[in-house]
Amino acid sequence: MNYLKVYCNLIRKAEKRGYTKKKAKEQGLYVEGHHTFPKSIYGKNRRIVYLTAREHYIAHTLLEKICIRRYGLNHWKTKKMIKAHINMISVNGKMRNYNNSILYEKCRIRFSQQMSGSGNHMYGRKQSEDLIKYLRNRNFSEETKTKMSIKRKQRITKQSTKQLTSKSCEKYIYKVISPTNEEFIITNVRKFCRENNLDCSSMVKVSKGKLKKYKGWFIEKVGIVKK
Repeated sequence: MNYLKVYCNLIRKAEKRGYTKKKAKEQGLYVEGHHTFPKSIYGKNRRIVYLTAREHYIAHTLLEKICIRRYGLNHWKTKKMIKAHINMISVNGKMRNYNNSILYEKCRIRFSQQMSGSGNHMYGRKQSEDLIKYLRNRNFSEETKTKMSIKRKQRITKQSTKQLTSKSCEKYIYKVISPTNEEFIITNVRKFCRENNLDCSSMVKVSKGKLKKYKGWFIEKVGIVKK
């Protein structure tokens, strides 16, 4: 199967349909925004189409298959698309009991309905006119402004000092082993966890020996960054 051709046809169909969130809602439809050129690979761009939940799921399935065929399983672009696909079929890192596009779409529609109208915790709430006027017109005295400025500067200084003096994980060299036995040498744990959809605090616990592994990942300190 030519996955790229199928993907392009799906995108052209969506572009021709010309849905926006507003237009779809007027027709009683649920749609999700999708970057034709994924942000994780091409960066921020305005090439966005609106797909049904089922189409959105299929699009990410196709993108993964396209990258595997074109670049191979271990290429960084493939890894990005695999993670994007996983995000479509998982909740908080845990796999759903199904990864069927039709069931996924029905689930997303039910969730959207739950969060609309009275299902939304802010539904029907209205701030009092007195509070609105107060928030619009409140003026701080010069003395209060000075105090607020001093406190803000103290807080920023305190945070900066804490970052400089704390033994942060970024001062060390780490060896990371993935669930598929791939090895990585890193110095910035937070960045690595962010890029791989991992919980930084759990990975740090593994590095300190408090946990054996986290989601199949292993990490250990192997050196110190020389200044």
